Amino acid sequence: MFSACRAPLHIITCTGRSSCFNSMFYNDYSHNTIQCSAGAKAACSESVFENNYSFNDVVIENSGAEISVWQNTYSTNFFQIYFNSASESDFFNSNSNNFFICDGKSCEGTIFDNSYSKTRA
Repeated sequence: MFSACRAPLHIITCTGRSSCFNSMFYNDYSHNTIQCSAGAKAACSESVFENNYSFNDVVIENSGAEISVWQNTYSTNFFQIYFNSASESDFFNSNSNNFFICDGKSCEGTIFDNSYSKTRA
């Protein structure tokens, strides 16, 4: 696994309506804090997050990241997903340590492919 001790820190905050809609984020070898929330419907929806070899701390709320792709391989990933936020999204986080909290219908219709990983949901 990747050590985030000396990695660049990226703070990605998408809190306005469609503020990061249809965006692409590639931050390999980093410590990434990502927030898609604050009542901002579609804040990160239809976006791609590919942060490999990284430490990723992600909070998604209020329909913040529907139909998104998260590919964070060889990483440590913490996902907190609340209030119907990541439905119909794809999580491909292989060879990683993954921790998921999905509240209610937050992950409805979502694909989780976390092969060769330690995953707790």
